[in-house]
Amino acid sequence: MLLQNLRAKIGARLNGDKEAGFTLIELLVVMLILGILAAIALPAFFNQKDKAGDAKAKEYAHSAQVAMETFNQTRPDIGAIAVGIIKRCIDECVAYAKQRKTFGKPIAEHQMIQAMLAEMGIRHEATSLLVRKAAWNLDKGIRNPIISSYAKAYGADAAMASAIDAVQIFGGNGYTKEYPVEKLMRDAKILQIYEGTAQVQRMVIAKSMLA
Repeated sequence: MLLQNLRAKIGARLNGDKEAGFTLIELLVVMLILGILAAIALPAFFNQKDKAGDAKAKEYAHSAQVAMETFNQTRPDIGAIAVGIIKRCIDECVAYAKQRKTFGKPIAEHQMIQAMLAEMGIRHEATSLLVRKAAWNLDKGIRNPIISSYAKAYGADAAMASAIDAVQIFGGNGYTKEYPVEKLMRDAKILQIYEGTAQVQRMVIAKSMLA
């Protein structure tokens, strides 16, 4: 019922009803998202009242092209966020692995822990280089959407994999809010979704390769 009322009010505001206000509870519901809690997520509703003619359809088509070009500019930003998340995973895990002991020695001395840390380091370096290449292209005015998709697709997957490994290294502690790695895992997930999902990136890359 709360969500229905919220949708109705948003619809009313979209239709020009400036009297449709929101309660504090409704505003809090809007912000109940899994990760990136510093961001505010709002639903968007589009009515079907506008019967677009040919001219309007062309305008919409142009808007879609603008949106796609915007993604080419912003996808490297997602890769940059991924670089930061991976680096935080590395820093937290290295510090924890050095002080956490099992079987009489720090877990940093266990080979499987070392392997996960090494993979994080590889992902961090590879993602950083992809992001820098994509950013360099944009700075030089070189239009190359496939590089932007490389940075976004690989970076998002690398951040998610690193965050999952981080939780694993922390063990049961990693699954609690007392430690920061559960937050990193929640924050990393959105990178595989917005600005084009992980699956869409593969489609963009494959289409470019097959052109």
